[in-house]
Amino acid sequence: MVETGISSPLLNELKIYIESNFNKELISEHYFQKVTDIARDYRNAAAHTELVDLKKANLGKKDIRAAIKFFSDMKK
Repeated sequence: MVETGISSPLLNELKIYIESNFNKELISEHYFQKVTDIARDYRNAAAHTELVDLKKANLGKKDIRAAIKFFSDMKK
């Protein structure tokens, strides 16, 4: 097994897979922060008792589509 500095075998394999199949920008701090922001701003609210108004839903749709496009563009 290739050593990546990650102690979990599952996460180690995932890191190897990502590095082999995607451009390095996919695991950049910027993209990770964007996904974290989406989860915090849209997913968490919608998954619990908060109501999401149409304006926020449309902003979420735009952000999620941009994140998915970036992800698909990163495929080697």
